[in-house]
Amino acid sequence: MNDRELFKRFAAISAIVAAPVALTSWVLLILSVEGNLGLVEDMANVITLGAPAAGYIHVAWMITDTFGYLLLLAPAAVYLLGWLKSRSPNLVQLATFFGFAYFVVGAIAVYLLAGMAPAMMRAHESASGAQQETLLLVFQNAFNMAYYGVGPLGWFFGGLWWLGTGVVLWKERRIFGAATVILGLLALVVWFEQAFHLQALVIVETPFLFFIPIWSVWIGVVIWRREEKSERLVEAAVAARVIEGGTRQWQLKQ
Repeated sequence: MNDRELFKRFAAISAIVAAPVALTSWVLLILSVEGNLGLVEDMANVITLGAPAAGYIHVAWMITDTFGYLLLLAPAAVYLLGWLKSRSPNLVQLATFFGFAYFVVGAIAVYLLAGMAPAMMRAHESASGAQQETLLLVFQNAFNMAYYGVGPLGWFFGGLWWLGTGVVLWKERRIFGAATVILGLLALVVWFEQAFHLQALVIVETPFLFFIPIWSVWIGVVIWRREEKSERLVEAAVAARVIEGGTRQWQLKQ
């Protein structure tokens, strides 16, 4: 097995594994509130859940969100760049740049929350009434800065990555390309909703966050099943025809 085939399999497996890792964050969230999701309708109040929930929240944000929604998708982004850049070099390279901006900015936002929330949750539980009010106010302001300040920028970059990649993919994988474009548009809607605090669009968030794991499995399967040798032959044939056509035109001019 050559390096190209090895990386192809690694990218496919990484994308597929990202799905259960991402969905685990929802399990941890449910465990943190003991099944009562109404307690976290406003995540800025997560500090009131206390010390028992702090461990679940820490793992959810530090590990499952970071890897499931972000870092485990990076190999697929690299693979897509190598696969699609010959189709539309400028668009694919620009989209991939936005993709890695999504990974970096998203990880920063999640790690800010993971580094802040658990410690403040534990402190809030043992604090006095006045101290709890102060901690709640500080946490809500810090949470809003990370979640509604840095976070939306990550979704903006992710939306541009999925949108640009989907446009190119659509030419070869119509259904999957269209799904990728839709995912990109949903990401931009979530960016708009969070950046401008538009409560009417909040209903888009949960379906969107479940769509990402579905997409990650899908792209993993697409990568795994892609026949590179046959596609390289097609690309070579197309390139040969272009060169032959150019040569004939040059000869006619002579």
